[in-house]
Amino acid sequence: MRISQIFAGPYDDGPRARLFEQVAGAFALPDELRQQLILAQRPGWERLADFGRPTLALPYRRLLDRTAWIARSRRALADELALFKPDLIAVWGAEAAARLPARCDAATVGIAGEADDAVALRRCRYLVALSPEIARRAVERGWPEERLRPLPLFAEGDLVEPLPRGALATAEAATVVALPFALNLEALGEVLLAARRLPLPTLWIPGGSRRQSRLALRLQVPLRELGPDVDRARALAAADLVLCSAEADGLGLGIVEGWARGKPVVAAGAPGASGLVRDAGNGILARSTGAADLAEALLRPLDDPLLYDRLAAEGRASFDAGHAEARSLARWLDAYVRLGGLVLPDSPAARETAGPSHRAAQPDHTDIQV
Repeated sequence: MRISQIFAGPYDDGPRARLFEQVAGAFALPDELRQQLILAQRPGWERLADFGRPTLALPYRRLLDRTAWIARSRRALADELALFKPDLIAVWGAEAAARLPARCDAATVGIAGEADDAVALRRCRYLVALSPEIARRAVERGWPEERLRPLPLFAEGDLVEPLPRGALATAEAATVVALPFALNLEALGEVLLAARRLPLPTLWIPGGSRRQSRLALRLQVPLRELGPDVDRARALAAADLVLCSAEADGLGLGIVEGWARGKPVVAAGAPGASGLVRDAGNGILARSTGAADLAEALLRPLDDPLLYDRLAAEGRASFDAGHAEARSLARWLDAYVRLGGLVLPDSPAARETAGPSHRAAQPDHTDIQV
């Protein structure tokens, strides 16, 4: 089977980029698959090059005449797909969808990580929803349920040794709150204000900047950066709580990673959090991303040791039941194979097997409500 995956970046270690890298890396291994990656030439694309057979990087430019540039991108993409002849084309997000050729003989599958992707990916034949909430909203927007495929987020779940807190200049007695993904300055300010109410708080966060460090210093909350040389899995295992905000992670991938490490997860915002977390079951749902609500949510498991242990156990159980890496990748591969094996009404195979009396025009787009 031949799979083409189109991803336009950015390659920023955000949730969408990380999930794409996990899927592309897994599909580069089986001998029965041949995977073509079509990437945008943005900083960081080179680290994905080994996952494609072949990998192509098309220029990415922001020109004043954006319509003309997209048209040229579509022609280049159409030429590459015609050479590779994929059975299935996976389209990751709105920017990739904008460059999809007008007609494709292969099955096209849009990977929806945000609620608005249901509209942006309307030219695809099928839609993969990465959370229950995204699936629900896609149906509301007009996607037929038979063309919708929910697929799980996943993470590696092997037991790891917690990172020594001293490696991040953190006291053993500190209350460590780990954020799996970087927040903007405004959202981080709310988290820092909430953390001030915790006993001996310290925040671990990727992608720290000077402005964020100055803000943390002003609010008197220690902030430690989870740099690229830090083992993320071991860092989450060493934290007391994992805080996942929709401001940085609408998918909820950080929720899954926190579950995998057996840590209580506090989630704030939608759609990922509201679709994955059961409040006081496998996590805590903050009522908003404001400081007061975040502080209340973070203190609940810290003030109740029995609740803390239950959240950790049920979170890990949720991970094992639906988000473990091996089982989830098997579901992704099965979905790709099944969709790629279908004969689409407009494909050459359908035209060869159907007589003139059986040919009927098929709509090119899903009737999406905008």
